[in-house]
Parts: sequence; C-alpha cells; structure tokens
Amino acid sequence: FDIILKLDGDRRSIDALNSIILKHLPSGQPVTVDMIADVYETRGPYEIKRTNGSRRMGVQFNIDGRASTDVMAEVRSIVEAKTDELNGMRFEISGRLKEGEDANKKVLMLAMISVLLIGLSLYFSYRSLLITLQILINIPIAFIGAILGLWITNTPMSIATMVGLIALTGIASRNGILMISHMNHIIESEGRAFSMETVMHGALERLIPVLMTASTAALALLPILITGSEAPGKEILFPVAVVITGGLISSTAIDLGLTPVLYYHIQKRFRKL
Repeated sequence: FDIILKLDGDRRSIDALNSIILKHLPSGQPVTVDMIADVYETRGPYEIKRTNGSRRMGVQFNIDGRASTDVMAEVRSIVEAKTDELNGMRFEISGRLKEGEDANKKVLMLAMISVLLIGLSLYFSYRSLLITLQILINIPIAFIGAILGLWITNTPMSIATMVGLIALTGIASRNGILMISHMNHIIESEGRAFSMETVMHGALERLIPVLMTASTAALALLPILITGSEAPGKEILFPVAVVITGGLISSTAIDLGLTPVLYYHIQKRFRKL
C-alpha cells in the first residue's frame, strides 16, 4: 500500500529528495533515498479527505443550459455502465445536484397534494364527481400549453418550472369554475330550461370575464417574459412566467369551447349525479 510522506518546503526538488540521508552503514557510509528508491514526479491528490474512515475524492462541475435532473440521470448511467471498473469504490451524488433531486421529489409531492385538495374542494362545493372531473380536465390542458412554452423558449425543467405548474393547477381550474357555476345558476336559480342554447348562453355571458382574467394575468407576466432569463434575478421568475402564460393560453382557448359542450352532454346523461 502507498505511504504518504510530507516534507518541509525546502525539499521540493527531486535532487533534494534524493540526497536525504536515511541511515549510516557500520562503515560510516550514508544511505540516501536515491540508493534504495526511484524518485520521480507524478500527479496525485494534493489533499486526502476521508468520510467514516474511507478515502473520498470529489468531482465538481457546473451546469449551464441543462436541467440538473437530466445531468444527474446521465451521470448515473455513465457510472453504472462502469461498475465493474470501480474496484471496490462507490459513487454518491451530493451538493446542489442531490439537493435538486430531493427538492424535485418534494415539489412533486406538493403538486399531487395540490391537485387532491382542489379536487376535494370542488367535490364538496358541487356535490358532483362528474363536474369535479370536468373542471380538473383543465389542468392537463393547461400543462400542454406550459410544456409548449418551455419548448419554444428552450427552458429546461427545474424546480422553478415545477413551482409554476403547481400554481397553474389552481389558475387552470378557475375558468371552469367561473363557467360551470354560472351555468348552474341560470338553470337552477333562474329557472331556465336545460338545453344546449341555455348552456351556450351562460358560456357567452362568462366569456368576457374569463378572457379579462386570463389576459390581465398574462399582461402582468409580460415584462418578465420580455426581459428573458438572462437578466439578473430572472433565473427563477422567467420559467414560472413561461409556464403560467403558456398554460393560461392553452387552457383559456380550449376551455371556452370544451367546457360548455362537456357540461351539456354530462348533465344531459347524468342529471341526478
């Protein structure tokens, strides 16, 4: 095994190392290093670090223009392909990559909890599983626009984009709530006959409020989108703005035509549910 020695700074040259006297023979002749060893320069660690008694070596790098999750997956695949060459060594990811992986898991769990809470709130409000599911359909529709926005702007997935998706779950549900609540009101409270004409009338009455709500939210995010992700401080705000704006566009555009049609056919077939 290797033995690491540390000498004084004045013995850095090879000649100085070779001339070190190790001992003297009975005859008085000195035994120097060059008599029993070959001294040469090579590369090695300038510092030996240990964790729990085992040596460790860190490899550090920065990520530019790629999601940390993608880089982590690629690093894992490369290391796993060379498992046989590790010779007893083990591989661990730490630092910001590890923190990012843990944060992504937490954000994903929060997203699931968010959708569940929205669904429960809608069900207790409307007392109808079908209407609840109809409103929740807006969420994947909004996600389509969000993903397209990320693709167009070449924005990688990150914690910021996932936070934007969580916010989008509530924003996307709002359009359906506005329309369906008004349709229920004109049929149940105003006593209008249930028909496609009545449903479309209710949808048209809520058209302007829905468009105004979506447009004001998009306009509020417009300055962030214009400045781009390269501006100082926009590394987090820009992905969130892209996700929310893209989701607003797709959910509003598709929801205006889809919600009345779905509402009519669902209510026509399952009026008592």
